[in-house]
Amino acid sequence: MIKKFENYLSIQLRDAGLTFGDNVNISNDVILHNPKNIFIGNNVRIDSQCILIAGKDTKIVIGNNVHISAGCYFFGGGGNIIMEDYTGTSSRTAIYTASDDYTEGYMTNPTVDEKYKKIKKGDVILKKHTIVGSASTILPDVTLEFGTSVGAHSLVNKSSSPFDLLFGSPAKFIKKRKNVYLT
Repeated sequence: MIKKFENYLSIQLRDAGLTFGDNVNISNDVILHNPKNIFIGNNVRIDSQCILIAGKDTKIVIGNNVHISAGCYFFGGGGNIIMEDYTGTSSRTAIYTASDDYTEGYMTNPTVDEKYKKIKKGDVILKKHTIVGSASTILPDVTLEFGTSVGAHSLVNKSSSPFDLLFGSPAKFIKKRKNVYLT
């Protein structure tokens, strides 16, 4: 049998403890971990097979007119994830607010005692009119400033300036994005 994807009903989202505005469309296969710490504005669409994980003490805040494409993973256990108005993530974007240090001989993974690990934690903020290309990864403690555009398959480990076009692994500044209609 072919699964028919539909959206969660408003009553289902409310019963889960999610706070959301008007015209919110979330595919019924999206996983919302700790929905009481997820806040969604108006005119938001979250497509199939996304996972949004808010931590016990962290939040995921999604503004107005936001689109999260299919297969995006937001891991918010180490800090807040904030998507301001008119932002979007293309398919398979991953956002991490915590990341193990793999370079200095520390142990990794959640089963290891904290004293043997070194974890970088921090908020990830997508300022108004930021767009993130397909299969890109954003690491902890990154702010993508107003109008930033991230090219597909990029690894973003540093914050941007307004209207930067970033691309690569690690992402590097390519040029300034034109501002025709963004306000």
